[in-house]
Amino acid sequence: MSLIQIIAICEAVEEDKNRKKKRFWVHPLNLKRPFFVKTFDELLSLISLSLYKKDTNCRRAVQPKERLMITLRYLATGKSFSTLSEDFLMGKSTISTIISETTAY
Repeated sequence: MSLIQIIAICEAVEEDKNRKKKRFWVHPLNLKRPFFVKTFDELLSLISLSLYKKDTNCRRAVQPKERLMITLRYLATGKSFSTLSEDFLMGKSTISTIISETTAY
């Protein structure tokens, strides 16, 4: 082993010792978020009938739960329709239609 390799190994060991250890799996601030699953389910139960679409012979309709998730993600983050279409694996026009229909209620 060369001197350069030994120095590199020693520096790597020192870096590992100096790294700050993570103390949380989930940060306590994230545990106290105001929007819980229960709140999502309550909101979904209020508007799910309005968001429901029938399946056709050609395609399956996007379910109300996913429609609400897309809309809330858009409202919370302000992401573009292009980014949301990649996140949810849907077309941009589908995302646009879902958001406009959901926010109309």
